[in-house]
Amino acid sequence: APGRRGDAAVTALTPSQPRRKVFPVRELVLIRHGETVGQSSIRLYGATDVALAPEGEQQAAAAGRMLASWRFDAVFTSPLCRARRSAELVLEHIPHPPIDIETVEGFREIDFGAWEGWTWDEVAARDPINMQRWSSEGPAFCFPGGEVRREFFARVHAAVGPSIEARFEAGGLLIPGSRAR
Repeated sequence: APGRRGDAAVTALTPSQPRRKVFPVRELVLIRHGETVGQSSIRLYGATDVALAPEGEQQAAAAGRMLASWRFDAVFTSPLCRARRSAELVLEHIPHPPIDIETVEGFREIDFGAWEGWTWDEVAARDPINMQRWSSEGPAFCFPGGEVRREFFARVHAAVGPSIEARFEAGGLLIPGSRAR
């Protein structure tokens, strides 16, 4: 039946309609890594490679249980241990043949520089001038001692092409990572 995962998208054509190319359905699933040691949900851990907390391992396993009926043909992750471990835990709950987790350097989180490990409240208190710049400059802002936001977006975008587009022919993809800031 149309609409099932992995089925081809099919459109019924009448003789008066022009023929249209039929494309297979492809799905991209993005998940956020679980909570880390050091509270990544409130702290700015980008380049800092922090491990999953026990709560984060439970969150990743729960995501795996929710995705248990899905089939993934490829799994990509950043080189950070929190993202890789999240992918491993998700895959433990998906009954299909073993699948390699492909590490993509370009998917690593943004480098917050001097702000690494701080909360947003700490940024506002310790570095109010740059906090204002972060708010007003948008993608042009460079984290003090870290990465320019626009360059981060460009790096991730550049990694998408060779990593994902070529593999998207296969079907479903899973990518655990962080949210963009």
